[in-house]
Amino acid sequence: MATIATLHIVSASPFSTAALSDCLRVLQDDDSILLIENGVWAINGNHMWQRQLEALCEHHAIYALAEDAALRGIHVLPPFELIDYERMVAITCEHVRSISWF
Repeated sequence: MATIATLHIVSASPFSTAALSDCLRVLQDDDSILLIENGVWAINGNHMWQRQLEALCEHHAIYALAEDAALRGIHVLPPFELIDYERMVAITCEHVRSISWF
């Protein structure tokens, strides 16, 4: 299995901190993004964060932790991929490193 550069784990809402915007500023070609906890708010509704992340899906995998989305009543649609904890562990192992943004 090939490894991918960096997994960026965003746990804060883009409406309350600069975590997501800071993450996007340093995002490289082979990186992926995992939205957890309040970070899943970034893909709720038709607003600038969701549109920006949708555009990135052409070149980056963007995951959302299913349990966190469900707890917040967020219905996640493609191109974003809902994952469980088991898949979260797997994608963490597939990446060379991870960075947490909160």
